[in-house]
Amino acid sequence: MAIEQINLGTVVQEGADGDVARVAFTKVNANFADLESRKVEKVTGKQLSTEDYTSAEKMKLGGIESGAQVNTVTSVAGKTGAVALVKGDVGLGNVDNTSDVNKPVSTATQTALNLKANAATQIIAGTGLTGGGTLDTNRTLAVSYGTTAGTATQGNDSRLSDAREWSAETVSQAEAEAGAATTRRAWTAQRVRQAIVAWWNSVSSAWGRGFVASADATTARTTLGLGTASIANLTTSNTDVTAGRALKTGDAGILGPTPGYNDGNLLPNGLGFYCWCMEGSGSVNLPIGAVDNWQGIESGGPNANRGFTIAAALGRGKLAFRTRSAGVNSAWREIFHTDNILGTVSQSAGIPTGAIIERGSNANGEYVRFADGTQIVHITITGPFTMAAYGSTGIFRGEKAITWPATFASTPSVSGVGVDNDTYGLLSAGGSTGVGCTISYFSMTRTVIATDIKIIAVGLWY
Repeated sequence: MAIEQINLGTVVQEGADGDVARVAFTKVNANFADLESRKVEKVTGKQLSTEDYTSAEKMKLGGIESGAQVNTVTSVAGKTGAVALVKGDVGLGNVDNTSDVNKPVSTATQTALNLKANAATQIIAGTGLTGGGTLDTNRTLAVSYGTTAGTATQGNDSRLSDAREWSAETVSQAEAEAGAATTRRAWTAQRVRQAIVAWWNSVSSAWGRGFVASADATTARTTLGLGTASIANLTTSNTDVTAGRALKTGDAGILGPTPGYNDGNLLPNGLGFYCWCMEGSGSVNLPIGAVDNWQGIESGGPNANRGFTIAAALGRGKLAFRTRSAGVNSAWREIFHTDNILGTVSQSAGIPTGAIIERGSNANGEYVRFADGTQIVHITITGPFTMAAYGSTGIFRGEKAITWPATFASTPSVSGVGVDNDTYGLLSAGGSTGVGCTISYFSMTRTVIATDIKIIAVGLWY
């Protein structure tokens, strides 16, 4: 509560405008009561602090459990209670509690130490050397020069001069020619030559020695049996016709590269013998037809005025040839063989352009066409046929309309025969055209004929 103020008034000792005594003491009592409720008891040996005690601090202290201790360890390495630790609990499983003098060396360190030379190892100075000793300090080896045994000779030693000669015994001629001795001997130029001559005679023939001994190139060629071609000059181009010159690969087209062309009118047509090819869908002026892959052989005469060409269509079984006279090529002509004699005949302006013979059949019969335009048709008409009286002649007649298996360009000649056991009939063809005709069959005795009628028509298909 707020402290109650006693109003003492403004006039001394009168208090006319101040609190009366009862009111004043009532306020005094109230003030003392408030002080009593908020006092702090004084404890012997202690005194009040100048630090303020806040509500926040009171709440903090209120949150501490009874018996709580500051920074108390509750577990070690996952263990609680009376903890007993071993080295593995703190990640020191490989640690050994040994003295420095007894500590082990790692495997890698020991391997490296094993490669080191022992300091007690000695370098021994051999013959002609000085120095050496153990490896506990640096050592220097030096060459011992001198003129006595066990010393080395320097480059300026007079004993190394050209004036000194080998005192060994000279090899004998027999030993040099045999070439088998292993004992060291002194050699002369004479003995060397004798050894070479002996070796050459042992490995060569009289002919070989004679060839090597040839006085000149002409003699050598004669010994080898070479003719004039061995000294002939080569041709200077693939069309060089100079007499006496030797041909090289590619001359006159022999064994030369196969050139490619896409125009049949631009083939070599030159002197010699050539191979060529025409490939690709863009080729023009082909030998025959629309086949576009050809290979050919060309033979040309002097100045390309005469010659011939043979060509084959790859994978098509077609062959063609043409000739050349006075520098002008003839038209290509197809060569017929077992693979293309039979096939589809065709023509252009009366000139055959296909196979020589064409043979075919269908429901109407069989036909054969020839490249010259001839066509032959074979038809078999199966009986029986019903015959009717032909007027008052006493003859019986039957009719059958037929269609040719292949059309004619004009009316063909028709013939045929029908046989019925022992009776022969007589045939006629009426209304014959390039498409067909009507066959009339006549019989002297029968009204029903069971025979087959054989028809042959001959004409032109163009």
